[in-house]
Amino acid sequence: MATTYTTTKKLLKPGNNDFVDTWDVPVNTDWDYIDTAFGGVTSINGSGQTATTYVLAEAEYRPGIILITGAITANLTYQFPSSIGGRWVVKNGTTGAYTVTFTSAGAGASAAITQGNTTTIYCDATNVYLTISTSNVSFTNAALTTPTLTSATVTGYTESVVAIGTVTSTSTISLTNGTVQTATLTASTACTFTMPSVSPAGRSFILMLKQDASTGAGTATFTGVHWPANTAPTVTATAGTMDIFTFVSNGTNWYGTASQNYNA
Repeated sequence: MATTYTTTKKLLKPGNNDFVDTWDVPVNTDWDYIDTAFGGVTSINGSGQTATTYVLAEAEYRPGIILITGAITANLTYQFPSSIGGRWVVKNGTTGAYTVTFTSAGAGASAAITQGNTTTIYCDATNVYLTISTSNVSFTNAALTTPTLTSATVTGYTESVVAIGTVTSTSTISLTNGTVQTATLTASTACTFTMPSVSPAGRSFILMLKQDASTGAGTATFTGVHWPANTAPTVTATAGTMDIFTFVSNGTNWYGTASQNYNA
């Protein structure tokens, strides 16, 4: 029997009477390859790559962990050669507004790795798949960053609250840290609130706006907000009261409503 190699990790299979008195050479090499497959790391710098499809070399797909780094200037595709299958942990550590995708030369399905994410993929020598299904996934006490949830059921959720504090003549609203916001007007002072970006459509937030506890009489306006009947509400002037404003965006405009005169 002639010496051959395994399909995926290219482990050497000595033929009968091959490597007489030197059997340790292929055996030790194979064990090194096996060790690499379990714990080895391939790091590929995508910056400066001229070809948008990059065929992974044997030494690059053999390790079980693949890191893609660098400031990329185009959408990049990393391709496993034909007949190569397996499972890999992949991290997209690139920067730049472009995508990183893994495919197989078998021309089947591909898997896109979100920038900044670490995930597991597997290849069946034709298709490349993410190992975590995008449907019917359950999370408990998980922090998700910019996910898209379809037909999701969320139980017992709590929105993050941002305490803006006391505002004076201007205040810029940011939704980075939460979509329930609280603020207190300075007594007898008009405050102009600059709204956050309207994009993407579907953004919404609540502002719980209080009057100064002792004097009140603060006023508020909101830039670029459309109100019912084209009439902005007048902030309740009584000291210690609170108005609650709700805003929702259609991607082009903010639309606001107000529930007013709560005893804060």
